[in-house]
Amino acid sequence: MDNSLVSVAVFGGLYALLFWATSRVFYIRHWTKPNWRGQQIPACMGSVWLLIWVLTWTSTCFLFNNPTLCVAVLGFGVLGLVDDLWGNRGTGGLAGHFSEFVHNRRVTTGAVKAIGGIAVGFLTAHLLSLGQNTPIASVLTWTVLIALCANAINLLDCRPGRAIKGASLLLLAVYAVSRWLPSVELQNWWLQNSATGPMGFAGEGDPILEMVFLPIVVYSFLDFRSKAMMGDVGSNALGALVGWYAMVTLSLPGQAILVALLLAFHLWTEKHSLTEFLARHPVLDWLDRVGTSRPKAEGG
Repeated sequence: MDNSLVSVAVFGGLYALLFWATSRVFYIRHWTKPNWRGQQIPACMGSVWLLIWVLTWTSTCFLFNNPTLCVAVLGFGVLGLVDDLWGNRGTGGLAGHFSEFVHNRRVTTGAVKAIGGIAVGFLTAHLLSLGQNTPIASVLTWTVLIALCANAINLLDCRPGRAIKGASLLLLAVYAVSRWLPSVELQNWWLQNSATGPMGFAGEGDPILEMVFLPIVVYSFLDFRSKAMMGDVGSNALGALVGWYAMVTLSLPGQAILVALLLAFHLWTEKHSLTEFLARHPVLDWLDRVGTSRPKAEGG
């Protein structure tokens, strides 16, 4: 049998056992929140695969002289965890959080997450630009790009499976556009400085599947069946991964297009309900529900 298939099977089994054990602990400790049905289920389960990522990446990315992937994912994950643990769900949307500060002089965790996200995005962009003749426009674009990607996936995480589907589609879209508008200079720099490909892992046959995607695939069996919630810690980290990938693969025009689309999406969601929009369009509603236990056009 192919060694890679054996590795996937072994790691997949270990991850499944880890998620099952963790969900039991979360139930026992009452670390739960009501899902869209009002059922109490384990919350912040994204912290489990964030921990898997960090533990595996500390032995890869840092050794390859480029910690940017870890900085982005861990930074946004921690910001999401702060919002999960101490956030006030009574205030929603970026406008709502900043309005709360302007009118009531109250700093919400959402505002902290937004400002912190810009800071983490800038730190990631700055580290990625070291040793290059990078224009300030690129650094600022990278900063906004990764912050918007992280928050966009966070906005999707209000129904089972939606954040994972959205992140997967966005990742595939970035990959497709990168074939047309690639960041050749940055990819060449990445190869020269870290001996890795765009996803940040070295050598042919390196266990990228086990390290990046397999934890999400295993976790998705809980998420799609409304048995666990990834929380902001998970959605922010997942969005940061997608944003980082866009940073290292897309050219500046490609990144600018993605930033414009993400800004439009954020502005639209400030005034409209994504769930209601999807429910009004049968094909989109089916795509949103496929693989989950949600009934047709449940609204909300």
